[in-house]
Amino acid sequence: IRHKKLIARGAALVIFSYILNSYFQNPINYGLYYAYAIASFILIFCIALYFIDQHNQNKKILQPYNLVFWVSLGLFILHIFSPTLLIIGYYDPDNWHNLNLQTFHHLVIILMNLLFIIGFIKARKRSFG
Repeated sequence: IRHKKLIARGAALVIFSYILNSYFQNPINYGLYYAYAIASFILIFCIALYFIDQHNQNKKILQPYNLVFWVSLGLFILHIFSPTLLIIGYYDPDNWHNLNLQTFHHLVIILMNLLFIIGFIKARKRSFG
C-alpha cells in the first residue's frame, strides 16, 4: 500500500512504452522488445518492493508455504534473463543460434513454471493472512 503510487507510475510507464514502441515498430510484424524490457524492469522493481516489504515486516524472505513467494521468484528469474536474450535474438540472430540462447530461454521458462508448480503444491491457505 505504501508503494501504490510508485507501482501506478510504473504501470503508466509500461503502457506508454508499449504505445511508443508500437509507433516505431509494427507489433504485428515485430516483437516490442524495448517495451518488454521496460515492463520486465518494472516487474522486477515490484517484486523487489514485495521482498523489501516482507523484510520490513520481519518476515523471512524464504516462505516455502506462501504461493506469492514462489510466483514472485519464478517471475523474477524469467524477467532477469528474458529481455536481454530476446533483444540479442532480434539484433544478432547468428549468435542467438550459435550460442543456443533459444534453448537457454526455454530452460528459464521451464524453471519459472516449475517454481509455479512447487508453489501451488506447497502453498497453504494460512500463509496468505
